[in-house]
Amino acid sequence: HRELRERILAEKWCSCTDFEAGSDSEVLLACLAHKGVDWTLENVRGMFAFVLVEIQGDSLVKIIMSRDPFGIKPLCYAISQGNVIISSEISAFPEDVLSLTVSDVLPSRSIELLLVAGEWILREQSYFDPIISSSICGEYSDNDICSTIQKALIDAVRIRMPATKVNMGVLLSGGLDSSLITGIAADLVHPSTLNTFEEGLEALPKVIRCI
Repeated sequence: HRELRERILAEKWCSCTDFEAGSDSEVLLACLAHKGVDWTLENVRGMFAFVLVEIQGDSLVKIIMSRDPFGIKPLCYAISQGNVIISSEISAFPEDVLSLTVSDVLPSRSIELLLVAGEWILREQSYFDPIISSSICGEYSDNDICSTIQKALIDAVRIRMPATKVNMGVLLSGGLDSSLITGIAADLVHPSTLNTFEEGLEALPKVIRCI
């Protein structure tokens, strides 16, 4: 979101005074307000789930619900007696609603609920397709594929690192993922700011340090 914020300021959609904090929510709202939902979904990166409500006068006319490409953030909804109930978890729904159909907003999907003559009309679209054709993979060598994955992984870690020098902690699970991410992070920050931790149970063998 920091890169998107810099782009917003450079292209003068907003001024610095429009941002009161350093949160990603402010950047998301600026993108939605100035570029619309389609552009925002094409340009935001990371995990998210958001609900956009459109009001004309005193009337609610449209609801848009969107979820990140891989469905990391949960989002579900139900329509009951003309009312739309939205939550990040089913346990938040009233018991009488649970007897109805509670639906998930699927990963990489955006759902538009349009109120027409007192009835909610649902339109769903997919904005991201993670499926890669095997024929496309055959056009690249193993080295090309490995290099592309490496660059993407390093970039994914880089954009999530804090903008300022702060102390960070990484919990090592003992697997490959946490070790790999920690190794990349260690190359991006001052070594003194990165600390690793591990957990174990007394009844189990001692956890082997990964880094």
